Amino acid sequence: MTDVTVRSISLNAIGRIFKEAPALAASLFISAQQERVFLMERLATIGRMQASDRLVALLLHVHDRLSHAGLQDGSVEWPLTQSDVADVLGLTTVHVNRVIKTLERQGLIQREGSTTRLIDVDALRRLSGLPKRRWVNRPQWLVSISG
Repeated sequence: MTDVTVRSISLNAIGRIFKEAPALAASLFISAQQERVFLMERLATIGRMQASDRLVALLLHVHDRLSHAGLQDGSVEWPLTQSDVADVLGLTTVHVNRVIKTLERQGLIQREGSTTRLIDVDALRRLSGLPKRRWVNRPQWLVSISG
Protein backbone atom coordinates (compact mmCIF):
# COMPACT_ATOMS: atom_id res chain seq x y z
CA MET A 1 0.00 0.00 0.00
CA THR A 2 0.97 3.63 -0.21
CA ASP A 3 1.20 6.22 2.54
CA VAL A 4 -1.71 8.61 2.87
CA THR A 5 -2.71 11.41 5.19
CA VAL A 6 -6.32 11.50 6.29
CA ARG A 7 -7.92 14.52 7.89
CA SER A 8 -11.48 15.04 8.97
CA ILE A 9 -13.45 18.05 7.79
CA SER A 10 -16.34 19.31 9.87
CA LEU A 11 -19.77 19.64 8.32
CA ASN A 12 -19.62 23.39 9.02
CA ALA A 13 -16.38 23.64 7.02
CA ILE A 14 -17.96 21.74 4.14
CA GLY A 15 -20.92 24.14 4.27
CA ARG A 16 -18.53 27.11 4.05
CA ILE A 17 -16.79 25.52 1.05
CA PHE A 18 -20.13 25.25 -0.76
CA LYS A 19 -20.87 28.91 0.02
CA GLU A 20 -17.44 30.47 -0.51
CA ALA A 21 -15.86 28.22 -3.15
CA PRO A 22 -18.58 26.76 -5.36
CA ALA A 23 -16.10 25.46 -7.96
CA LEU A 24 -14.22 23.52 -5.29
CA ALA A 25 -17.51 22.26 -3.86
CA ALA A 26 -18.61 21.09 -7.30
CA SER A 27 -15.28 19.31 -7.81
CA LEU A 28 -15.64 17.55 -4.45
CA PHE A 29 -19.20 16.55 -5.36
CA ILE A 30 -18.11 15.20 -8.75
CA SER A 31 -15.30 13.22 -7.14
CA ALA A 32 -17.66 11.75 -4.55
CA GLN A 33 -20.15 10.76 -7.26
CA GLN A 34 -17.44 9.07 -9.33
CA GLU A 35 -16.36 7.10 -6.27
CA ARG A 36 -19.99 6.12 -5.63
CA VAL A 37 -20.34 4.83 -9.20
CA PHE A 38 -17.11 2.84 -8.91
CA LEU A 39 -18.20 1.36 -5.58
CA MET A 40 -21.54 0.30 -7.06
CA GLU A 41 -19.70 -1.26 -9.99
CA ARG A 42 -17.39 -3.16 -7.60
CA LEU A 43 -20.39 -4.52 -5.69
CA ALA A 44 -22.10 -5.61 -8.90
CA THR A 45 -18.86 -7.19 -10.09
CA ILE A 46 -18.60 -9.37 -7.01
CA GLY A 47 -22.25 -10.34 -7.19
CA ARG A 48 -22.61 -11.34 -10.81
CA MET A 49 -19.26 -11.89 -12.51
CA GLN A 50 -17.21 -15.04 -12.80
CA ALA A 51 -13.92 -15.16 -10.92
CA SER A 52 -11.73 -14.34 -13.91
CA ASP A 53 -13.92 -11.38 -14.85
CA ARG A 54 -13.75 -10.05 -11.28
CA LEU A 55 -9.98 -10.02 -11.36
CA VAL A 56 -9.89 -8.45 -14.82
CA ALA A 57 -12.37 -5.79 -13.66
CA LEU A 58 -10.15 -4.97 -10.68
CA LEU A 59 -7.05 -4.72 -12.89
CA LEU A 60 -8.90 -2.45 -15.32
CA HIS A 61 -10.25 -0.28 -12.52
CA VAL A 62 -6.77 0.29 -11.09
CA HIS A 63 -5.35 0.77 -14.59
CA ASP A 64 -8.00 3.36 -15.50
CA ARG A 65 -7.46 5.31 -12.29
CA LEU A 66 -3.71 5.35 -12.76
CA SER A 67 -4.02 6.21 -16.46
CA HIS A 68 -5.98 9.28 -15.42
CA ALA A 69 -3.07 10.16 -13.12
CA GLY A 70 -0.51 9.76 -15.90
CA LEU A 71 0.20 6.03 -16.30
CA GLN A 72 1.69 5.53 -19.77
CA ASP A 73 2.77 1.94 -20.42
CA GLY A 74 0.07 -0.05 -18.64
CA SER A 75 2.43 -1.10 -15.83
CA VAL A 76 0.86 -1.00 -12.39
CA GLU A 77 2.82 -1.27 -9.16
CA TRP A 78 0.72 -3.81 -7.29
CA PRO A 79 1.39 -3.80 -3.53
CA LEU A 80 -1.46 -6.25 -2.81
CA THR A 81 -0.76 -9.91 -2.17
CA GLN A 82 -2.85 -12.57 -3.87
CA SER A 83 -4.50 -13.08 -0.49
CA ASP A 84 -5.46 -9.38 -0.38
CA VAL A 85 -6.87 -9.59 -3.91
CA ALA A 86 -8.80 -12.74 -3.00
CA ASP A 87 -10.37 -10.95 -0.03
CA VAL A 88 -11.34 -7.94 -2.16
CA LEU A 89 -12.94 -10.16 -4.80
CA GLY A 90 -14.55 -12.78 -2.57
CA LEU A 91 -12.36 -15.58 -3.97
CA THR A 92 -9.78 -18.01 -2.66
CA THR A 93 -6.08 -17.30 -3.02
CA VAL A 94 -5.72 -20.48 -5.09
CA HIS A 95 -8.37 -19.29 -7.53
CA VAL A 96 -6.77 -15.84 -7.86
CA ASN A 97 -3.45 -17.53 -8.61
CA ARG A 98 -5.05 -19.70 -11.31
CA VAL A 99 -6.71 -16.73 -12.97
CA ILE A 100 -3.46 -14.72 -12.95
CA LYS A 101 -1.58 -17.62 -14.53
CA THR A 102 -4.30 -18.00 -17.19
CA LEU A 103 -4.18 -14.29 -18.04
CA GLU A 104 -0.40 -14.53 -18.33
CA ARG A 105 -0.59 -17.58 -20.60
CA GLN A 106 -3.11 -15.77 -22.79
CA GLY A 107 -0.66 -12.88 -23.14
CA LEU A 108 -3.06 -10.38 -21.57
CA ILE A 109 -0.90 -9.46 -18.58
CA GLN A 110 2.75 -9.76 -17.64
CA ARG A 111 4.07 -9.81 -14.08
CA GLU A 112 7.52 -8.96 -12.83
CA GLY A 113 7.92 -8.73 -9.07
CA SER A 114 5.16 -6.50 -7.72
CA THR A 115 4.53 -4.88 -11.11
CA THR A 116 1.70 -6.05 -13.35
CA ARG A 117 1.59 -4.82 -16.93
CA LEU A 118 -1.67 -4.92 -18.84
CA ILE A 119 -0.53 -5.92 -22.32
CA ASP A 120 -3.86 -5.95 -24.16
CA VAL A 121 -6.24 -3.60 -22.37
CA ASP A 122 -8.85 -3.78 -25.15
CA ALA A 123 -8.98 -7.59 -24.94
CA LEU A 124 -9.28 -7.37 -21.15
CA ARG A 125 -12.20 -4.94 -21.54
CA ARG A 126 -13.93 -7.30 -23.97
CA LEU A 127 -13.33 -10.19 -21.57
CA SER A 128 -14.86 -8.36 -18.61
CA GLY A 129 -17.56 -6.51 -20.52
CA LEU A 130 -16.64 -3.29 -18.71
CA PRO A 131 -16.33 0.04 -20.52
CA LYS A 132 -13.42 2.40 -20.08
CA ARG A 133 -14.27 4.80 -17.30
CA ARG A 134 -14.17 8.48 -18.08
CA TRP A 135 -12.68 10.62 -15.35
CA VAL A 136 -13.88 14.17 -15.03
CA ASN A 137 -11.78 16.56 -12.97
CA ARG A 138 -13.09 19.88 -14.14
CA PRO A 139 -16.06 19.73 -16.49
CA GLN A 140 -16.57 22.57 -18.94
CA TRP A 141 -19.68 23.85 -17.16
CA LEU A 142 -17.62 24.35 -14.00
CA VAL A 143 -15.67 27.17 -15.63
CA SER A 144 -18.77 29.36 -15.60
CA ILE A 145 -19.15 29.18 -11.81
CA SER A 146 -15.46 29.60 -10.99
CA GLY A 147 -15.01 32.89 -12.83
